[in-house]
Amino acid sequence: YLNGKADWINDSTRKSYMKKISMLSKNVIGAKASDFLVKNDKEQPVALKNIFPTHAYTLLIFWSPSCNHCMDEIPRLDSAIVSMNKDVVIVGVDAYGEGPEWKKYITEHAFKANWIHLHDPEKKASYKSDYSVYTTPVIYLIDRKGVIVGKRLTHENLKETLDDLASKHK
Repeated sequence: YLNGKADWINDSTRKSYMKKISMLSKNVIGAKASDFLVKNDKEQPVALKNIFPTHAYTLLIFWSPSCNHCMDEIPRLDSAIVSMNKDVVIVGVDAYGEGPEWKKYITEHAFKANWIHLHDPEKKASYKSDYSVYTTPVIYLIDRKGVIVGKRLTHENLKETLDDLASKHK
């Protein structure tokens, strides 16, 4: 398709495929995680790349307070991380800019794991395209070097993924 040998697709379709491939190649396992600059829940600027070196792993979750799946998964992820006792920080990003509802949720809920809550009130960051955030929750696991080592994870497969990564680094 991309090299022009598929004569049954037109240039517009070919360009559309190239754009999709370019976007998807940013967030494949083994790729360097895309950085973005947003604000934390105290409205201080935070660059994602500065979080990675501080822990063995960063669990990056794009979520929404209006997403039923998110409301189910977030407490389970929190409990899973606490029960594993591993060096993991959870970075929760307000995926759709629902600022007031997002702040209300994080204020009213007692998170037990180590969380960093981020949002993009100015809507300037490119994380939606860089991390293929079209639905929520979207979850990535990133190592301290900023490399994506897991994606589309859940509380059910997170421990297995972390154990597998630990066994490869022995």
